[in-house]
Amino acid sequence: MKPRVEIFSQGEEIITGQIVDTNSAWLSDQVNAMGFRVTRHSAVGDDVGLLKALLLEIAERVDCCLCSGGLGPTVDDLTAQAVSEAFDVPLKRDEIALAQIQAWFNQRGRIMVDSNLKQAFLPQGCMRLDNFWGTAPGFALKFKQCWFYFMPGVPSEMKKMFTHGVRPHLAEQFELSADKLVIMRTVGLGESDIQQRMQQWQCPDKVRLGFRTTGDDIEVKLVFPAGFPETLRRQTVSSLSECLGDIVYRVETPDNSLTLAELVTEKLKQRHCHLRLIETVSYGAIAARFAGAAIGVNAQVMADLSEVEGQTLQAKAHHLAAQQPPQDGELLLLQLYDHASQNLLTFLTHRSRQYMDEKKLAGSARQQQHRATIVALDSIRKFL
Repeated sequence: MKPRVEIFSQGEEIITGQIVDTNSAWLSDQVNAMGFRVTRHSAVGDDVGLLKALLLEIAERVDCCLCSGGLGPTVDDLTAQAVSEAFDVPLKRDEIALAQIQAWFNQRGRIMVDSNLKQAFLPQGCMRLDNFWGTAPGFALKFKQCWFYFMPGVPSEMKKMFTHGVRPHLAEQFELSADKLVIMRTVGLGESDIQQRMQQWQCPDKVRLGFRTTGDDIEVKLVFPAGFPETLRRQTVSSLSECLGDIVYRVETPDNSLTLAELVTEKLKQRHCHLRLIETVSYGAIAARFAGAAIGVNAQVMADLSEVEGQTLQAKAHHLAAQQPPQDGELLLLQLYDHASQNLLTFLTHRSRQYMDEKKLAGSARQQQHRATIVALDSIRKFL
């Protein structure tokens, strides 16, 4: 059975909605990949009584708790006090923690004020979690059957502390067998259409199937339990990929991922191909996806096509391509949009090859811009 873990966030700003609790999402992703089973997310404001009660509840129901927040120098940072009172452990000044806090201020030419002394008082007998990225040391201790890890609420500090201090300790304390996550990134169909296409496909027993919609694509996720036969896993991935067809632009694992724009960039590099864009409804958003990429991109935006010859979008595309033919090593992408019919034409040409894709493009101007950008990237992917 997988060890159970609860993610615990502390802070009034979280429960009042002033900030989004990204720490819990990140921590869940990390420990899930390690082989834990995340059973619950909890959050409490700056109230010692509520903190103590929740700590005692967590100690009874899970094997591990990851907590972020409440380790600062101000009066509303109450985590260490709540732990001391809940677990009946006195707070004791940790001289190494104090020296680290002092060093942090010295390195920045600042004076440490008395309120920062509070951060050096940790529960007696705990394991200190060094913080070389801020002033709040963390700590870990075991109460009943549960290991508690307390980390700062600042995301950058929390992530560093988890990576360098908490993760190695978790690996030592727990026997972990991680599941295998395989992600199929798809573009071009919505969730319901993808589900319809998969009607004849059978998911093996014990394999979990899920979907996740991102800003640019839809992920079809397969989670294989630890010990699942490798040959059968490959067959399952292959059969689902074949079932979904060309809407799958990449099959990947969490540690080996590429966005659609990154994938297209790699393909352009492999073919030593530059990109020339004539955009309309995307208003430069396609070119923006290649910002910083080591490929040549020449882009222009045409808001008005009324003077372009031809009655249909295809005729206008051919006319423009003839006027501005791609040079050697250049892929030309033309994007034409008819507001009356809401038809979007994506036209690509490179040397003697051509590709056209015509779609309806409804929605607000911002939705049209985003959708047209994704269609363009996917068209390049298919063309290459």
